[in-house]
Amino acid sequence: MPRVKRLAIVGRQNSGKTTLVEAMVRYWDAHNLHVGVIKHDGHLVADDADDWEKPNSDTARYQAAGAALSLLAGGGRSLLRMSRDAQATDVLGLCERLEAMAEENSRSLDVVLVEGFKASALPKLIVVRRMEDIAWLNEGQSAWSNVLAVVCPISLRHLVEVDVQVYDDSHIPLLCTDLWYRL
Repeated sequence: MPRVKRLAIVGRQNSGKTTLVEAMVRYWDAHNLHVGVIKHDGHLVADDADDWEKPNSDTARYQAAGAALSLLAGGGRSLLRMSRDAQATDVLGLCERLEAMAEENSRSLDVVLVEGFKASALPKLIVVRRMEDIAWLNEGQSAWSNVLAVVCPISLRHLVEVDVQVYDDSHIPLLCTDLWYRL
């Protein structure tokens, strides 16, 4: 079985992570690749009620974009409706679980996109779209590990001070093609 490519999509709240993941899923699905998605909800508290299944939720958007499987994790729980999920903070364990589920239920995944988990060891794509996102990126760059690239509007590209490839957020085919060979 070929190795599944894994990539974390990270950024500040409302920076466009979900929109980017959705576009990447749509692109790779159109190219007959089997994509799984894991979303970290850093704002979910363990004992609070969740709203993961509301209309137009991120997971609904991923499914509509063509994700073969999606798994949403945060606050110690996952969308699989496990009341306690000790693995919810272990992104590599979540990737392995999603990959095993795909193998058992349909076919192997080619790619797992992880929205969130900034501190993980996964290769990262950082999304920025506003001036405050650029400041956050540039000021915190020493804390980042395994960053492959940054995605931002072309109008902000010149402000990115991180020494990695910077992609225009409107060029999804180029982004996905390049990343496919770099993962």
